[in-house]
Amino acid sequence: MKTSKLIKRFRPELVRRYGREEATSLIDRGQLEYNRLLMEYAHLPDGVMWHAKRAIIPMVSIYRQLHIEHPKEALEIAEIVMKRRAESAGRRLDLLLHIPGAKKLTMKVLPWFVNRLYGQYKGFRLKFLERSEQAMSADITRCPYQVLTARMRCPELCAVFCHSDDYAYGNLSGIRFIRSGTLGTGADKCDFRVERVQ
Repeated sequence: MKTSKLIKRFRPELVRRYGREEATSLIDRGQLEYNRLLMEYAHLPDGVMWHAKRAIIPMVSIYRQLHIEHPKEALEIAEIVMKRRAESAGRRLDLLLHIPGAKKLTMKVLPWFVNRLYGQYKGFRLKFLERSEQAMSADITRCPYQVLTARMRCPELCAVFCHSDDYAYGNLSGIRFIRSGTLGTGADKCDFRVERVQ
């Protein structure tokens, strides 16, 4: 049986709320659902499957188990776990940005990185509006997180993923992350801008 690191990240919060025995049961059932959904969605293109396997399917799998047992708390727990995960990633990224020259290099490679992770091959519709050493801005008008969470009957989870970007990139030293709306929160696009600040 394949296991998901993201599902395992739920354990501390579940133990705190419901005790070790119930937490183990929820995690185990989430992992079983993860394997079932991997088979059900095995037809996805490789690029889309990269996002599905590491984030979308695990989140849907554990969320479904939580929603059965604790429907009023399920979404809150998903938000808490994803916030912690994203803030941890943001702290690691911030450490890297303190290396001399890292901010300039970041702006140089950012369009390539964004296109590689969020481009057409990965199931997104992405349009760059600006690419320079000072700023990068782009719009996303199609997102596999929105498409797949809706298809899996958990559309509310898309916003959880959207919020995690704010937690990961919203407090970086010398880099400002700006976004006014996302597909997952009801906007007609995910618009975002990353810019260097003094």
